[in-house]
Amino acid sequence: MISVVSPAGLERYYQALADMPPGPKDISLMKKIMADFGIELQLPPEVGQA
Repeated sequence: MISVVSPAGLERYYQALADMPPGPKDISLMKKIMADFGIELQLPPEVGQA
């Protein structure tokens, strides 16, 4: 994938995700990383329904 982002800095977001421990991902940690970069996770409504 090629992505152009301006201003620069989003590469630190991708690196933070890559630095997460191996195995199943901790969604709360992912949300914290996203929040640090001003990104919000929004899931489709059907995902929240049981």
